Amino acid sequence: MQDETTCRFKLPTRVRFGPELLDAFVPRITLAERIAELPDVSVRDRSDDPIGGTVDVYIQGPVSRLGKVPAARLFCRINPESIVVFGLDDWGKHQVLAGGWGRLGQRDVHLHMPRNESESDVCWAILRQAYDALRNTPVSPDARLAPRRVWPSYSRTKLQ
Repeated sequence: MQDETTCRFKLPTRVRFGPELLDAFVPRITLAERIAELPDVSVRDRSDDPIGGTVDVYIQGPVSRLGKVPAARLFCRINPESIVVFGLDDWGKHQVLAGGWGRLGQRDVHLHMPRNESESDVCWAILRQAYDALRNTPVSPDARLAPRRVWPSYSRTKLQ
């Protein structure tokens, strides 16, 4: 059963061969400006990127009452070809794939770069959905680890 917030997250279908802007950087800059305005967001250049132009965007959680600063969570990675988005639930990933807005990664979604203003708005809605999900999910030390497989335990007694 889906909760109220996921039912409202519905994406239109992306036009495969839509009109492109003469300056393709305008929607990208608009999207970058919107991301930069989000609270508790920090941007870091990727030092392992040989071509350059790839940045990681992190969300820093609020400081606890004990003064502990939680580890920053990876929110998205912006590279020249796509925007890698972390934090979407299964319904959100389904909406992105069904609408033709991107492709599925291992634990993320790779969005196509927006070609115009309306596509930039849809990409922003996807990013905002992931941002809100990451902000509302409590951080636990085991949250970043894959679930451990439960192995059967064997007795050392001899059965006759």
